[in-house]
Formats: sequence, structure tokens, C-alpha cells
Amino acid sequence: MNRRLRLALLTPPLAVSFALGTAAGAHGMSEEVPQTATVVPTAVCAVVRNTDAAGQATFSLMGEGFKQGQKVSFIGPSHSGSGFTVDADGAFVVTGATDGQYHISVDDGESTIKCARAKTEQSQKDEEKAKGFADGYKAVKENCQAKPAQGIAPRTETYNKAWNEGAAAAAAKFC
Repeated sequence: MNRRLRLALLTPPLAVSFALGTAAGAHGMSEEVPQTATVVPTAVCAVVRNTDAAGQATFSLMGEGFKQGQKVSFIGPSHSGSGFTVDADGAFVVTGATDGQYHISVDDGESTIKCARAKTEQSQKDEEKAKGFADGYKAVKENCQAKPAQGIAPRTETYNKAWNEGAAAAAAKFC
């Protein structure tokens, strides 16, 4: 194919695509971005090692991301239970669990969740410390008078200490 024929065949489609692309881009940029977005939390659960207890390890079954007031049931290696009500934060805690595989079912009968098994003691402490610091930093950055959230889920000493460290760091920078 010679050069003149190639230019004659390719120029019109390219010109149209550039024109349409520019118009579509300009149209997309002129629309307002929504100011609020609803994020639906994903329900999760896990067996959590109590890192504050001395001696033999103790565990709790914890869930979060559920709808407030939902009834949940669980079955696992140590015991089972039903009719637990999810708190205002979308969480629940069952103490006295053993390390093992649990399944949570929402009493609406529509969903069943497989819970994560307990982590090693050190990895759980590291995770609690990181989450506590991040939560404290974020809370005080948004509101200099913020205090740790008081939900049904118990917080460990590791989490609480890290929350206070994060809060102090944010207060030094933003308050």
C-alpha cells in the first residue's frame, strides 16, 4: 500500500476518534463527583488470642462488619452458640473459645462466614500495635479531643498503649 492511499484511509477514522475522545473526556470532567459514598462493610470474624493473659493462652471469637442488631450463631471445635446480637459498632465477642476453625451464620439464613484461625502471639501483638497506633492517630487528627472507642470488643493493653502513642503523635502535629 502506498503512502498516499494509507493516509487517505486512516485520517478520517483517526480524526473522528480524537474528536469523540476529547468530547467524552470533557463531558466526563464536567460532571460533579458525589460528595458522599456509602461503603458497605464486609463481615469478618477471627479467633483472637488474648495477649494480655499470663500463662496458658486464652482465645475469643470476634466478629465485625455486621449490621447493628443482627443475630448471629456460631459453631466451632469447643462449643456453639446462637442468638448473639451484634452491637452498635457492628461487632460481637464470644469469650472462652479455643483455637480452631469456626463458622458464623447470620440468622437471616443467607450468609455463612468462615473465621480466620488465631495468629501467633507475636504477630497478633504486632498487628494490634499497628492498628492501635493508626486508630489513635486518625481519631485525634480528625478531633483533638478524641478518646478510644468503647465498643463491645475488648481492647488489649498492646492496642490501648499503641492507640495512646498514635494519639500523642497526632496531637503533637495537628493540635
